[in-house]
Amino acid sequence: MLGMGAGATTAVDRTVAMRTWHGVRGAWGARRARMHALLLGALLTLLLAALAQPASAHSDLVSSSPPDGSTLPTSPDELRLRFSAEIDPLNNLLELVTADGAAVALTNAGADLDDPDRVTLVGVPAAPLAAGDYVVRWMVIDANEPERHELTGEITFTIDPNAPPPPSPTPTSVVPIPTSSAQPAPTATTSDDNSGGTLQVAGAAILAIAVIAGGGLLLLRRRQG
Repeated sequence: MLGMGAGATTAVDRTVAMRTWHGVRGAWGARRARMHALLLGALLTLLLAALAQPASAHSDLVSSSPPDGSTLPTSPDELRLRFSAEIDPLNNLLELVTADGAAVALTNAGADLDDPDRVTLVGVPAAPLAAGDYVVRWMVIDANEPERHELTGEITFTIDPNAPPPPSPTPTSVVPIPTSSAQPAPTATTSDDNSGGTLQVAGAAILAIAVIAGGGLLLLRRRQG
């Protein structure tokens, strides 16, 4: 009877131990599932925040006077570069050099403070320019870009006294457009460079979500097995 009692006690102890083990294992599995759910929620929040951020526009050069590659019969009164976004008025550069790299003096070179949009660089030659080839070099920083990247470039122009003067703009008559045939105004689009960072963040977040979701599903199947 004592032997049977000892055997029954051992069986009960094993049953209790197994139940305890399964309880601990289940609690740990539930804890891991909650951790996966929290991480998944955090990554989803990151993804939504990345997609909600508006793409910022870079300060690209959109026009210049003189135009790039142009030939003028006389020296220009000023050099004027216009950009697509606001530039930092204190961190910029505008310089003029000849074809062989010699610097040409400019007065009042820098951001045009009279421009309400703050998108223009301007410089005035200190003396009339002689005939020859010239290079205008510029550097600006986007005033609204957190990374404060320097954007650089150059344009060229030539002064040739034998060149014909630029054509004068001819007045054109305005023809009213019927309301019924009016075309919708074009919408602004962002460049691929501007949206590249957002797409990379979104792609990384989606990949991480897929990995965590797959791990959670595998853990659930193991628990059910």
